[in-house]
Amino acid sequence: MALGMHYFAEHDRAASKQLTYEKVREFIDRFTQLHHTTECLRLMGVDLSTPQGHEYAVNNNLFATRCETYVRNSVTILESMLPKEPKTSR
Repeated sequence: MALGMHYFAEHDRAASKQLTYEKVREFIDRFTQLHHTTECLRLMGVDLSTPQGHEYAVNNNLFATRCETYVRNSVTILESMLPKEPKTSR
């Protein structure tokens, strides 16, 4: 969502859509290099959509120990991809 918000340009939807797709692919590639997947099930090692899986994640502190790392790494990747100067016009 952050990449879409940053790269969207109302005056040139087609080009900004293409650029956004390229940036999203780059993000996914970089995240996958770190964690070998972007699939929650594989990242967490448990199916969070089931009561048993969710309970296991809670009991084993997976949200703090795993999700925190994934979010931190996602932010680091995004920070490196986005320009340092704020975008002034759309």
